Amino acid sequence: MPLWPGGVVAPFAASDCFFCRLPGYTAPHTLGTGGDQDRGRTVAPCVNEPGGRSCEQESALMTEASIRPAEQTDAVPLGAALGDQRYFEDRLTRQAKGLGVLFTAWRGRTPVGALYLWLEDAEEPPIRGHLPGVPLLTHLEVLPDQRNRGIGAALVRAVERHLADHGHARGALAVRTDNTRAARLYRRLGYRDWGHGTVVCYSERTLPDGRTVSEPERCHVLVKGLPPVIRQR
Repeated sequence: MPLWPGGVVAPFAASDCFFCRLPGYTAPHTLGTGGDQDRGRTVAPCVNEPGGRSCEQESALMTEASIRPAEQTDAVPLGAALGDQRYFEDRLTRQAKGLGVLFTAWRGRTPVGALYLWLEDAEEPPIRGHLPGVPLLTHLEVLPDQRNRGIGAALVRAVERHLADHGHARGALAVRTDNTRAARLYRRLGYRDWGHGTVVCYSERTLPDGRTVSEPERCHVLVKGLPPVIRQR
């Protein structure tokens, strides 16, 4: 089953706000000021969170970028642009086995960001115990010169739409305790602390000689509830 028709996501636009596109969804959310109608379906207007960007602002920043699930042939360009080609090869192998989905952001033929949706059991015992079966958003990365353009937020929203379309009620992620910038983004997008304290996570890094090492990181765990998709009969 393709993730979207044709297996791709069109360039982000204001009408692509995940919450604005949900028919009948009326709870406030934090992605911006959307219209009252979207393709003939009644939806809720967005509600800005103080300091956050609106859908229209995100759209303007994302004009030239597109988001889609990665293909097997993307490992080389992803590695060349973002580094650590072995990491992307591993994630694409997992994706081929149905264990996750690698979402990528592109400007033309150049990858500028990526986010991996982990669908396996969490590797960290505390997360596995408190959030059994909850998909994890992992390794969000955007090129330094492409940041502050809405690309990271759009990658997160693409993953959330995929999760909701596939019947998942929640998504979770871990962010290093010293990564306040990323934490602000996630909180602006509606993620909240899970209430079970910090967790030691392990980040994989490929050394120049090809060996992979795992480095411990102290992380906050954030969770977000996803509203169900109401499908018209």
